[in-house]
Amino acid sequence: MKKILIAKVAVIILTFAGPAFAQPHENLKFQKYQNQIAEDSPFATNYFGIPSRVAKVIGITSTEQLIKTIKSGKIPYFEELEIKWARLHPNTFGTFGWSGVDPDHNGEDLDFSKQDALVKLAQENNIHLLAGISPTPTDDEWLTAETYIPENKEAYSSYIRQIVERYDGDGKDDMLHLKFSIKYWQLENEPDLHNRVRKRRGNANFCSPEEYFEVLKLTYQAVKAADKEAKVMLNVVGIGQNMGETSINYLQRLNELGAKNYYDIFSYHVYPDSYNTSILKNILRKFKKLIGDKPIWITESGINSSPRRKLEDASEKNQASWVIKHYIFHLANGVKKIVWLSLTDMNPNVPEQKIAKYSGLLTFRPAKPKLSYYTYKNMVETLEGSDWNNIQTIYEKDGVYVYKLIKNNKSIWVAWNDNNEPKTVRITLDKGIMSVKIAEAVPKHKSGEVMSNDSKVFKEIQGRILATYPMQVQFEIADTPVFVTDRSQ
Repeated sequence: MKKILIAKVAVIILTFAGPAFAQPHENLKFQKYQNQIAEDSPFATNYFGIPSRVAKVIGITSTEQLIKTIKSGKIPYFEELEIKWARLHPNTFGTFGWSGVDPDHNGEDLDFSKQDALVKLAQENNIHLLAGISPTPTDDEWLTAETYIPENKEAYSSYIRQIVERYDGDGKDDMLHLKFSIKYWQLENEPDLHNRVRKRRGNANFCSPEEYFEVLKLTYQAVKAADKEAKVMLNVVGIGQNMGETSINYLQRLNELGAKNYYDIFSYHVYPDSYNTSILKNILRKFKKLIGDKPIWITESGINSSPRRKLEDASEKNQASWVIKHYIFHLANGVKKIVWLSLTDMNPNVPEQKIAKYSGLLTFRPAKPKLSYYTYKNMVETLEGSDWNNIQTIYEKDGVYVYKLIKNNKSIWVAWNDNNEPKTVRITLDKGIMSVKIAEAVPKHKSGEVMSNDSKVFKEIQGRILATYPMQVQFEIADTPVFVTDRSQ
């Protein structure tokens, strides 16, 4: 039996109009609007810097080399994709972690030169930053550390206060010419994974929930002492890396210790072994039950496009479809920001079992766009500026998902089908819409390599306008997500 889906209309009016030559106060109003779009944007990517291991391999030893590499290798893609947020992983060359600014770990005479350069480059390109902080040394030194807790707690707190103060934008001890303040600070990256790895190596206490909680409390108090508006983010693995229920158990223990009093935002990572949306739904539901009303960010995410990873039906096209499913499902269910792991695939020398080896939006050298790159770009162009707090869930059942977003007083529907066979979808249109465009959100090709000469990249689907009141459109959807928009837009 065919599934019938009916949308309810929700209209939010957001208009901007003015003369060809706007007055100064109107320009200011428009700039404020643009700044708010940037602040609210959910689209982000990881590794604005260069991973420490990669920096060693390619010979980056100075700030100048770091900035040059990012400018040539990453900034052009940030610009084209219109990404306004980036995450600074705590294990990057120029890390915001303790060792990156205070290698002596004494809390004095901190060196912010590399960090300043990264912040300057980000703000020159209108990129806002989420910074990762950590008490542990960079690279793999955590594998041999006896404890996660700083030996000199006061020195650690001093480092936190100083780094937060430098980028908080209050005019006191700020970086020179600071444009975008840093208000989000993630403590550590995947502490539950570190704990599990160390258990196997005979130190079950390292980065245990008890140790992480102690550092979380220290960090939270130091961050708030420097900037009351700043947000502290707790992080766990989430989906992937064969963690099973480890992250759930880790978070449960943190709750028992009282961690809810010492973080503002909860974050986790998403590396599923299935393209099916249900796996996303299950883990999000479990986390929500544990964190209550805390905001949620996903600070790493990706899925492989290569059959060599033995993911069922792995392909560029399925990876690209998952980009849409991943972002829209999570945004519709309350996640505020979603960070894609990496712009590019990993080095061929990385072991095949690495869960995110082929999860980039571009291939490794030479960097060439995959279908997921064009899909991501199309998604941002279509949806940026939407009212992210009022996404309407039309349907989430039997493997069919339909959502409605409002952008500039216009409705945009996003729909997909996780079933093996096509399904019929019926959507109730807004008043005044007489015709709609139904376009697949993923390019119609098998690979990004054959995209350049195609003027009609995104295939249109025929729908049937029904003589009902309110007016409805009916169409059949297969395995590729679609955008449904007013034809007059």
